[in-house]
Amino acid sequence: MRNSSTNSSITSHFLPCTRWLKKPIAQWSLLASCVLLSACSSQAPEHPLQYAPANSLFVAANLEPLPEQARQFQATVSAPLKALWAQWLPYLEKDLPQDEGGQRAQHLLNYLGRTLSEQGLAGFGIAPNALYALYEVELHPVLRLAVSEPAKLRQLITEIETFRGRSYDTAQLEHLTYWRIPLSDIHPQQLVNQVERLSQHNLYDAPWADLEPLPRWSGTDSPVMAPHLLVALSDKDLVVTFERPTEASLRPKLLGIEKPASTIWDAKTLQKVNERHGLSPYGTFWLETARVLQLAGIAPETASAKEQEQAKQRSIIHTSLSGACVRELTQLAAQVPELVVGVTEMNATLFKAKMSLALEPAVREDWRQMQAPLQGWQAQPGLMELGLSMRIDKLAAWLQKTMNAVHAKPFECEQLQPLNAIAQSPKTIQSLAPLYAVGSTATGFYARLTDLEMHDDAPIPKGMVLAQSANPRGLLAYLSMMTPKLAQMSIQPGMAPQPFTVASEEWQAFNIPTFIGLSETALGVAAGDAAATQMHSLLAQAESEPAPFSFSRYSGAFFADIMEPIMWDAYAKYEAQAQQTKAALADFEGNTVPDAAAQQQEQELNEQARQAMRTAWNWVRLFNTVGDAATVGAQGLEYQFYIQLATTQPSPAAR
Repeated sequence: MRNSSTNSSITSHFLPCTRWLKKPIAQWSLLASCVLLSACSSQAPEHPLQYAPANSLFVAANLEPLPEQARQFQATVSAPLKALWAQWLPYLEKDLPQDEGGQRAQHLLNYLGRTLSEQGLAGFGIAPNALYALYEVELHPVLRLAVSEPAKLRQLITEIETFRGRSYDTAQLEHLTYWRIPLSDIHPQQLVNQVERLSQHNLYDAPWADLEPLPRWSGTDSPVMAPHLLVALSDKDLVVTFERPTEASLRPKLLGIEKPASTIWDAKTLQKVNERHGLSPYGTFWLETARVLQLAGIAPETASAKEQEQAKQRSIIHTSLSGACVRELTQLAAQVPELVVGVTEMNATLFKAKMSLALEPAVREDWRQMQAPLQGWQAQPGLMELGLSMRIDKLAAWLQKTMNAVHAKPFECEQLQPLNAIAQSPKTIQSLAPLYAVGSTATGFYARLTDLEMHDDAPIPKGMVLAQSANPRGLLAYLSMMTPKLAQMSIQPGMAPQPFTVASEEWQAFNIPTFIGLSETALGVAAGDAAATQMHSLLAQAESEPAPFSFSRYSGAFFADIMEPIMWDAYAKYEAQAQQTKAALADFEGNTVPDAAAQQQEQELNEQARQAMRTAWNWVRLFNTVGDAATVGAQGLEYQFYIQLATTQPSPAAR
């Protein structure tokens, strides 16, 4: 009875609701609620890394699409290149042969040019915010790219097939359509023989058409079958990989039909790499040396029995390594644990990226000790700069410490015996002596270009050179041996740069003033008044922080402003010389009546060339500053690169 009353009570509470549900408005409301709830509870679109095995040898991917500001950077840089393509496309088409192959090539060029200029990569079905991943499956590289409009990508493949005059093998694997494209059907050994025949062929003795056709595989007698490019397309992804005809069983894994049990995405591997190296999520490449060792059948020391067996299966060498080789190669790899390349910052006007070779902390600290200050490293960017800086004596000390360690405990691995021989050779130790000597003489070099002057069609640079040293007076003494007049001058640290005459008569003919300056840490030589002023400012600066081992910078605007007039002058002389040569040839042949149509075509071509050069130099002017540096970062050795765009668009040159 109690249950009956309870059920009755529940029914009485929900009976009004059941009656309400019978109304049409309620039914539509419920349907809409279900749709919203299902949309909210459904999973987000898959990331391409969800197909990358957790043990992939390498991985390159973006975790997030580029933001609008970063895409603006791409658009700014690519716009002049699109204009260049449009300017030269008609002339590329004119040079095509007037046969069926030329017509197919012209059709493809028109399609590519029109699509890229009007839509960019989106014209091929690839959205600007597309996610991608490059990874390894069973020792095969696999590229997976998200697509927005698969039909456009299919159109691209169709256009390529039309151009090639053949259709590629097409098949279906579940929801994927894929094409098998032979990379080469040329027999490699016969190709070598043909190249040898070509190298001995004399064009004047016989035309190229007399050569035998390039030999190809006959099919059944091929000792090794050429690999094929696999291109697969679904309604959301493009997959590109390789396979040999004997590897068809791998196809489901390569194309992602069979997904791995654990993935790079699940392990958040790339997220951790980005955090460790201070990278943005917009593009990262990662290679771990411990994974590379698996190619030699070496598993990590902490690997399980299953993982050790997997490493043996992935080995590309046919003989097993000794226990000593496994141990010592693992120890060496631990000192350089990973290589990382990625974007650190990107917006509408700035792009920064770096490559980092991670080092074990003790090794990283040894390299940090090799850094030295360099006047000029923190200067305002100029036309063009180059800097080199290192405590060479510290490098020698690190090399000697490393060789002493090998000498005290030689490698047992047979493959590493050459390192033992190098470490134990007396000549190796003797070769370090000059490095110790240089380390106390000079620690850095800085060059800065400030201008270029034309003298008899030759550009003569103006600028400065600074040599960093703990003993700059010693460097001055060396320089005085080559230029005795310097010994008669009173040059002291802190003085304004002093003018002096270079002994070379050839340099004197340029009439460019030269100066020499000195500080407590550097010696400088400048050519030109502006360079001397800048050098004086740099020499007066306090000693800088440790500089990179090397760096370079250049300004696109300054570079274009100086180099473009030189180029136009050279082009004008080239045109004049070409006209003289053509007139002389016409006079020799007795053809005094010019061909009006040919002249018109030549004028159009010259104007097209001028327009292309103007576009190219305006593209150079976009780059306000381009720079790079090799230094020691938080994780190891780093190569840093950046591009700073101009904030205003360059105006076309009036030529």
